[in-house]
Amino acid sequence: MKLMNTKRSSKLIWLLPLLWTAVIFSASLQSGRQSGALSGNITRAVLEFLSSFGIRLSFDTAHFLMRKGAHFSEYAVLGLLVSIAQRKAPLISHGALCISLWMIVPLIDESIQHFVSGRYGALSDSAIDLCGFLSAVLLFHLFTRRK
Repeated sequence: MKLMNTKRSSKLIWLLPLLWTAVIFSASLQSGRQSGALSGNITRAVLEFLSSFGIRLSFDTAHFLMRKGAHFSEYAVLGLLVSIAQRKAPLISHGALCISLWMIVPLIDESIQHFVSGRYGALSDSAIDLCGFLSAVLLFHLFTRRK
């Protein structure tokens, strides 16, 4: 009985990547106006911070980098969470298959945006998402194998 409860509780770690996926999808459900305002406010704050060090960028350049960096980062977090969950409580015995299944999430994410006012899905954004995801997975495995 205790072994069964331990197995069940260890599977709860999969809630983390599931919840993070929900966060990603909820961001995609923001209208173009909401998303642009949020990223614009963050960009202005970063530009103000950088200007205190004498670093100057145009708003458009910084905004573009901020948005693409957000894509990479949110999926790097997802890749890390999936890697940890797969290590602690494997759902599928072959880790590469599990990772491959989670790589579908960026495609779903960009597809969602086709149905949201002022948004559109871009294949290039899915590629950035996948790069963030795979970078985190590879770094996780690199660092955990050395130990």
